[in-house]
Amino acid sequence: MKLDACIWTKNSAETLRQTLRRFEQVVPSEMIGNKIMVDDHSADDTVTIGKEFGWTIYPNPGRGVASGANEALTHVQTPHFMSIEHDILLSKDWWPRIFNHIMDEKVAVSQGARLITDPTLRALYDNRDDHVIDNNVYKTEVIRKLGGFPSNCPVCTDTWLRRNVESAGYRWIIDRSVISDHVRAGIVQNAVHTYKLHSMCTCGRWPANRMKTKYLVRLALTSPATGMKIAVQHRVPKAVFAYPYIRLRILQAWLNGI
Repeated sequence: MKLDACIWTKNSAETLRQTLRRFEQVVPSEMIGNKIMVDDHSADDTVTIGKEFGWTIYPNPGRGVASGANEALTHVQTPHFMSIEHDILLSKDWWPRIFNHIMDEKVAVSQGARLITDPTLRALYDNRDDHVIDNNVYKTEVIRKLGGFPSNCPVCTDTWLRRNVESAGYRWIIDRSVISDHVRAGIVQNAVHTYKLHSMCTCGRWPANRMKTKYLVRLALTSPATGMKIAVQHRVPKAVFAYPYIRLRILQAWLNGI
């Protein structure tokens, strides 16, 4: 059985080559059908790198992840398909373990966990429980019946897809024992990226959401103590300033959006 593989990119040249190289090392070539790359108007060498690795390039007809993922879905021809993102280095045991989960008739999506490569950020973001669309296997027919990848929010495509999957009576499996690497350049770059995502997120954006504002203010105010605790527990001294900095950037993004 072959599976088509999908990736959506935008100015991804910095990490794309190592991502695609690792993909080839982990997933046997005889299991890969079409290699579908949807590019979101990149200004760097993303498209060139994709072609070097034999991926067929399609332009994103819109903007953002949902548009790119749905364009990729239109080109899928196999009963199951895979998706990766440009900054994920698949775990060496990702295949076939993640694929095996999708054989359950009630499972529509399966994935592994992923942890950030920077040691300080890894201590701050132990996100093994996150439902994501960057190292997944899907049942093609189910995803199409659900309307594809939701565009409710430009950031939270994965969250809304999970809701649709589970509302339809299917399961989304996370194998937390299969841990891939999530490449991040460093603390400052991650904070910039985090601010951008929180600024773009439209989930729960309404002026009356005072509880969310109070919650984020409380996290920011207590972040120095939390950062110190994380630094001691995980032996990552940079967490002392990294955690408060990131919490303040998240609060700033929220306040600028309401």
